[in-house]
Amino acid sequence: MDGTEFAKLQIHSVEQDGLDGGVCIARCIEGIVRTGQSFALEEGDDPRRFTVDRIEKGRTVEFMDAPHSLLARLSGGPLTGLGYGDVLVCRSA
Repeated sequence: MDGTEFAKLQIHSVEQDGLDGGVCIARCIEGIVRTGQSFALEEGDDPRRFTVDRIEKGRTVEFMDAPHSLLARLSGGPLTGLGYGDVLVCRSA
């Protein structure tokens, strides 16, 4: 990343949830979502951060741009509480 990366990921559904992360169906709604990026909820006081470990769009890819949907493997903690319409944002500094 070049220090100017910005992306938004909107959750459609959580397909799998575990203690260390899970799998969700989401849509990139702004910017480019890349493996290795760290995301947090755009609104609210939730301190959790999730890292994108894997992106699938029929096959494994390294990035996805708007307005495409994707299957994302996130790590960093349980996805409990995430649901339809929640927006995760990445602001790299």
